[in-house]
Amino acid sequence: MKLTFLGILLLLGQWLWAYQIEGQVQGLASGKAFLGHYYASAAQTILLDTANINTKGYLKFNKNKALASGMYFIQLPDKKRFEFYFNQENTLIFSTNIGQIILKMTWQNSDENANYYDLLRAIEGQDANLQRENKKLFYQSYPNAKITAWLKAQDFVEVPVDVAYKNGKMDTSTVFSYQKKHYFDNLNLKESDLLHSSFLEEKLLFYLQKMTYPVSDSILVATDRIMALAGSEIQKYFAIKLTSLYENPPFVGGDKVCVEAIDRYYTAMPALWNASTLGKMAEKAKKMRPLLLGQIIPDLTITDPTGKEHRLLDQQSPITILYLYSLDCPHCKEHAPKLAQFQQKMASKGVKVFAVAVESDAPRWKKFISTYHTENLLNGIDSQHKYDLSNRYNIVEFPMNYILDSQKRIIGKRINPAMFEAFLDYYKQLNKK
Repeated sequence: MKLTFLGILLLLGQWLWAYQIEGQVQGLASGKAFLGHYYASAAQTILLDTANINTKGYLKFNKNKALASGMYFIQLPDKKRFEFYFNQENTLIFSTNIGQIILKMTWQNSDENANYYDLLRAIEGQDANLQRENKKLFYQSYPNAKITAWLKAQDFVEVPVDVAYKNGKMDTSTVFSYQKKHYFDNLNLKESDLLHSSFLEEKLLFYLQKMTYPVSDSILVATDRIMALAGSEIQKYFAIKLTSLYENPPFVGGDKVCVEAIDRYYTAMPALWNASTLGKMAEKAKKMRPLLLGQIIPDLTITDPTGKEHRLLDQQSPITILYLYSLDCPHCKEHAPKLAQFQQKMASKGVKVFAVAVESDAPRWKKFISTYHTENLLNGIDSQHKYDLSNRYNIVEFPMNYILDSQKRIIGKRINPAMFEAFLDYYKQLNKK
């Protein structure tokens, strides 16, 4: 068999390099291009390789390290990006024009990308309905293509007409239930290449935050479902994202999700993690667990300005607010006089503010009290330096607060001080039922 000179070069390239992606962008004459991929969201990117662009717009990426299958982008000097699917081909060759990247794009050695750009050209400028119909035709024409799976993963599952409509009217409750039940039909979480997408995070968070009732137990049912459907790489990504999100939760009591996630997806799944990570996460859960809603607050004894000691768990008020603040905190200074007004108004209703400065500098603390007129609070400091207040109460911001019932169980936490009264009204109404 005779080989042409070009054929020999291609064979040598395949032998020397694990991948080679090359092409021409007409209209470019210099600069650098970057090969990269998204990491689950459009806000996170990972750049893998760099190529110089010559005077004719040619560029080439090649390395002897294998490139995993998945969606990638090439970023040009003007920050424009275009995406393509890499399916472990040795060599991909493209050509386009800087002014009309989609319109002028051609691909060699990749029917997958050629078909994808045919679709992009077809739907460019179309309204959503026409785009949806053209995508359906594409899915029918290429049912087994990776690009098809990739595009369908971004879509909502369509609800059959006979399910959506009852007696000629759309049944929104049934539509919602159907979409929730079938949410992951086209989102195969076993496929780790979804981590190269710009949409995975958005899809997962939409399911948690828009398709799930915002209470911890409901969220945990949803997270268990996701983890059961996911492969190990997406399990790791999701567990990290979940604990980060719910360590500082979007609703009161949501930190239970973080603690439970550590128990379920770290401690109970040790094969996913190294020993250091398991240790750090176990320590985090240990610190947070005593401070979940329903738990009796860890005790504390403080010294007031007269030198008298007061124990938190000994307070007899129906509602106690443990209010932890810093003498240097601008928000604490802003809230201080309003907090005093709140105490004056709510004292007759059995509310007591147990205000603790984290610093033990008595002169500065007493000046703070007099400056901001908070004498009517139960003010105190840890004058004996008994406690690590930051760790004991997991202080992540100032001011930090815990609202306690008569048994000193935590009923609320991290409530904006301006909303204390509204929260207590809500709690009162909730407990009338």
